[in-house]
Formats: sequence, C-alpha cells, structure tokens
Amino acid sequence: MYQVNGCTGKMGQAVAAAGLQLVPKCITGHGRAGGYAEFSIQGIKVDVVDGDEREKVMDQGMWSSIVVEDCHLVMGTTGGDWNKLVKDVEASGVYAVIAPQMGKQVVAFQAAMELMAEQFPGAFAGYTLQVTESHQLSEVDTSGTAKAVISSYQKLGLPFNLDQIEMVRDPEEQVTRMGVPSEPPQWACIPHLPSCFC
Repeated sequence: MYQVNGCTGKMGQAVAAAGLQLVPKCITGHGRAGGYAEFSIQGIKVDVVDGDEREKVMDQGMWSSIVVEDCHLVMGTTGGDWNKLVKDVEASGVYAVIAPQMGKQVVAFQAAMELMAEQFPGAFAGYTLQVTESHQLSEVDTSGTAKAVISSYQKLGLPFNLDQIEMVRDPEEQVTRMGVPSEPPQWACIPHLPSCFC
C-alpha cells in the first residue's frame, strides 16, 4: 500500500489515481487540511491531515497501521527542512530522489543558472528583473522553483525581493495570458516499482 502525501494537489492526485493501492491518509501543507473534509481518490475517502498536526497525529498512534519498510522515496517539493530530510534519508539506507521540481527541463535550467551564478557572480549587475509565476489556485505561497531561480539571479547581481513576484493563480489568466495548458500533461507512472511518492 502507498501513502501519498500532498494528494490534494494536482501532482499528488495524478500519482494517487495511477492505480496504486492507497493508505487512506494524507498529510497536506500547513493550514490546508480544513478544505478537504470530504476528499476521496479512486472512490476511497482519504483522511487529510494538516502539516501542522503531523507530529501530534503520529504521537497519538492514529497512523500505527502505516508501516513503511525499506521503501524507496521519490519526492518533488521545495518545502520542509532540507538539512533534516537529507540527514534522515542518509540514515535510512534507502534510495531516494529528492528534487525541488519534477520537470527535468526546469531542473536543468535551475542547475545551469546556479552554475552560471557560481562562475560569473555579479554578471547581471545594473539590470532589472521582473518575475511572474503561475501555480494552481490552491497554492498560496510563491513557488519554490521561482525562489530558486531568483536566488541565482541575485547571485548574478540582480537586486530582487521575493515580495516583488507577481503570482498568477486565476486559471483563465494562466491559459490566455501565459499559455499554460488547461489540462496537465500526461505522464507515465509505473505502479509496480517499490516507490513512495511524498
């Protein structure tokens, strides 16, 4: 059985609907569980727990039926304590793919920007930057991808504060103004692989 945390988002729903046998529990982002009292995937009611309540819920033993043993991890998020995450994965002895973004082109672009920032610090000094980012309607925070790219531009000499980001959440504006597809792209999920999507 697979526990899919973040299954209230588009990526989590796509993974959870790919034919996996699900544990009917899901930890979601901080302050977001309240809107999912009647949430279900594949016709199965899923108990959505707020990220703020995770430790409390686990301490109460409500998750005692969930056992993950030697489960490899695939994680695509920018949230959480990255130092702790890396330390926990190293101590666990399991294989893990931890990426701030699951789109390989975006990851390649971020790596190229970071490399350029390291090799040519201050190269863009004197220029200005404007950032517009698009995300699903339920995403209230600035995307981690935007934050990571901006960090590279700052190292290249562009003064920019995160509060200057224009966040677009309206689906119609995303389609008409930004050319974002109205339907998410199809991607393959291989449910027989021993992976946990978190």
